[in-house]
Amino acid sequence: MADTSKHHDTITPDPGHKAIMTKCNCTICRKSGNLLTQPEPGTLKVLTPPNWRKVLGDYTFGEKRIHHYFCPRCGVRPFLEGEFEMGGEKIPVQRLNMLSVDGRADGQDMVELKKIKVKYFAGRDDEWTRGLGDEPYEGGTW
Repeated sequence: MADTSKHHDTITPDPGHKAIMTKCNCTICRKSGNLLTQPEPGTLKVLTPPNWRKVLGDYTFGEKRIHHYFCPRCGVRPFLEGEFEMGGEKIPVQRLNMLSVDGRADGQDMVELKKIKVKYFAGRDDEWTRGLGDEPYEGGTW
């Protein structure tokens, strides 16, 4: 993993800004173990390699609007991006998988993350309109 961390762990989000992390009950999120947060727009930057879109794997499904990027060597899924449509409106999506973050760029402890509340989506049956729950939806995990 050390050889591939340059591909997916050198990023600059502010994970505490929204004060939530999310888990989804859809198959890809559940089986990949995603614990996602939404960086402020424009703050998620992959610093190395500069050609990351060519280096990282890209998994899409269904309407192929959301790109789940992964390291082709170790399989880690650091983030996803794309857009989805709800009520005729296209909504941009960018999420960081907090389980792929090794630490802060300044080397400081990430103790503030323990204060962040985990919320839950019902994506398994495309029931996004149910909103964020305080407990996992059916088929989801704590």
